[in-house]
This record gives sequence, C-alpha cells and structure tokens, in this order.
Amino acid sequence: MHSTLMQAKAKKEVDSSIHVAIEDLHFHMRKCKEEGETLRKQKEHLLQMLDNKTLTTRHLHQSIQQLERMNSELQEKVRTLGEENDRLRKENRVRPVAKEGRKPFKHNVDIMGSESWEDLSMKLLEQMERDINDLHDMGEKVKDRDGSATSTGEAPVKSPTDDREAMQMVTEMKGQLSTIKERLLQQKALLQSAAKEQSSDRATPQRPSDDSFRVFFTQQLSSTKKPDGGKQCPMCEETLPSGTTQAEYEHHVMSHLGAPASHRF
Repeated sequence: MHSTLMQAKAKKEVDSSIHVAIEDLHFHMRKCKEEGETLRKQKEHLLQMLDNKTLTTRHLHQSIQQLERMNSELQEKVRTLGEENDRLRKENRVRPVAKEGRKPFKHNVDIMGSESWEDLSMKLLEQMERDINDLHDMGEKVKDRDGSATSTGEAPVKSPTDDREAMQMVTEMKGQLSTIKERLLQQKALLQSAAKEQSSDRATPQRPSDDSFRVFFTQQLSSTKKPDGGKQCPMCEETLPSGTTQAEYEHHVMSHLGAPASHRF
C-alpha cells in the first residue's frame, strides 16, 4: 500500500515535470515562430530596398551616358567654333585695313523733297544727336555685359583685341558724327546769316527761298576747291579729282547724308 502511494506520487511529479517541459517547449516554439516572421518581413524589406537601389543605379547610369553624349557634342561644338574663330582671325589679319581704303561713313536720314534746307539741317542735327546718344548707350551696355560676365565667372566670348576693335569703331563713328554735326552747325549759321542779309535788303520781309540757300551752299562747296584743282568734301575731307563736275561733287557730298541722287542743291 505504501509502495503504491509512492509510485503514484512519483508518477504525478513526473507528469507535472513533463507538463512544464511541454509548456516551455510551446513557449519557445511561439517565440521562434514570431522571430521567424520578423526575419521574413525584414528580408522582404531588404529585397525591396535592393530593387529600389538597382533601379536608381540603372537611372544613374542612363543619366551618366546622356551627360557623356552631351559633353562630347559640346566639345565638338567648341572645337568647331575654335577652328572657325582661328580662320576668321587669320582672314582679319590678312585682309588689308588701310585707312585710306575705308569707305566714308554714310549717315542715313529720312528727308522729304518739300522740306527746306534749313528744316533739313535741323532734322539732321536732331537725328545725329540721337545717334550719338545711342552709340554712347551701346558702349555702356557692352561695358556692363563684360562686367557681368566677369563677375559671374563666365568665359568671355570676345578676345581683348575684338573688344578694342569694337570700341575703336564706336569711337570713330562718334567722332565722325560729331564732326558732321559741327560742320552742319557752321553751314546753318552761314545760311541763317545769308538769309538775314537778303531779307534786310528787301522792302517787304520774306522768307528766303530754297534757291537762295542752294546758291549760297553751292558757293560754300565751291570754296572748298584745293589749290591743285581738286575739290575737298566737307564731310570726309577727301580731295576729289580735278575733272570732277559740280553735279558729281554735290552727289558725293549728299551721299554722306543718305539723300537720294535726285535731291540735290
């Protein structure tokens, strides 16, 4: 009887130990399952990140290839423009730039045949003043553009030689316009003086006709004749051949003002 009780007690303890062991095993299995699920999710996330990285790398490779093509095209354009620039520089050095061979500056102006020479001279003066101001503004814009290109670090397109030539051309044009303006002012003063003298001699004051201005201005042009027989243009100071007729001489002077051939003195 006593042994039976001992066996029952021992069996109960063994069953209790087995139950505890089974519970522990179930707990560890649940933990392992949860950890396995967590690892599976982490694996999926890492695979997705790897796919995104692969796609990004592919896009970067395509961008690099496109930039390399653009770089090659730009280098080819730079090389072509450099060759063209060298060719133009050589042509510019070879081309004769003698001052006496340069064509005289022609100032275009819109005139009407019905206007008097006094009104025409006033219109010429006003237009030349506007042209001088435009040339001054152009020079200031060139300076501002060069200064802005230097401040932003951009490479200037023109060389210092080109800039000097451009500024020299602007200076020459301004000088020519100033000279023409001074001579027109002198001619205007002479015309006004002649008009006053003629009007004072008449009984009834009348406005001098265009013919009187034509005669007076023609006399002024004729007085520019050189001692050697040739006539000198008051605009470009060029001495014409001795065989030049008065009509040809007047046509040459008017060509500087951009007037048509039929509009003579």
